Amino acid sequence: MIKNLINNPISNFLYEKAKKYDTRIILPEENLRTKKAKDFLIKSGFNIKELNKSHTDLYIENLAKLKFTKNWTSSMIKEYLNDPIHLSCAMVANDEADCVIAGSQNPTSKIIRTAIRLIGIEKKTKSVSSMFLMISPDYKKVFAFSDCAVIPEPDSEQLTNIAFQTAKLYNLLTDLEPKIAFLSFSTNGSASHYRVDKVIESYNFFKKKYPNICCEGEIQVDAALDSKIALRKNKNSIINGDANILIFPNLDSGNIGYKLVQKMGGYLAWGPLMFGLNKTVHDLSRGCSAEDIVNTTLIASIQSNSNANL
Repeated sequence: MIKNLINNPISNFLYEKAKKYDTRIILPEENLRTKKAKDFLIKSGFNIKELNKSHTDLYIENLAKLKFTKNWTSSMIKEYLNDPIHLSCAMVANDEADCVIAGSQNPTSKIIRTAIRLIGIEKKTKSVSSMFLMISPDYKKVFAFSDCAVIPEPDSEQLTNIAFQTAKLYNLLTDLEPKIAFLSFSTNGSASHYRVDKVIESYNFFKKKYPNICCEGEIQVDAALDSKIALRKNKNSIINGDANILIFPNLDSGNIGYKLVQKMGGYLAWGPLMFGLNKTVHDLSRGCSAEDIVNTTLIASIQSNSNANL
């Protein structure tokens, strides 16, 4: 008997959304957690693709055109494709699949590097980033935290792009209006520092470029999440303590922040969910469960079929 891996209302909401699509999905890793997730998804009618080794000559031809294989022989490329992560991304690049979900036994750096090399970065985006979907223990609150996994020190332009991509994916997955907080150790000019300046500049870029998306910055996290504190620190607060998207100024704060909320607050943390690639690739924690793999796959299925714009 295959265990039901949809065990909370958020997962069920995503499941119903994802079921509408015939997304071609690759789960290339071989372990018990992935097998359980695959079995459940196949039984549920999802289109799980197996690794295709019959087109190796075509993949070799395609990879030979890429910069990173410039001095490689055909046999070296063939050896490279023996790795399931490399082969799965080659399949997506060749339009034989729509998305890859991996990382249960491979490091994040390998997943991201392979995706960038073989699938490529969106021209409009210019960089790859990520977010975590953070879900409260009672499933009544859903936040997005970004960036917690990819860009160590985003500049103001990258931070603006991270905020927009996060807002777009958050809205797609939850159907909720994004309310973005550009986080800092300063609120409304309470501190002066070059790090604060970067956040203010990013906020101003964002507000000018996307005037219809609710946002505020620079703002401290307590003012972003508590209406009473927001009123004390900024009487003209737009978000008024009701932010659902937290944009962290760098990777240190983002990575520490999501793990604190996960470990001390009991929140579920789904991700890192990547964006900025030509096709959907999502990374998994090496400590992920079969349920985590299913949830990330549902998200990838929805994301792969979206042309949504805020």
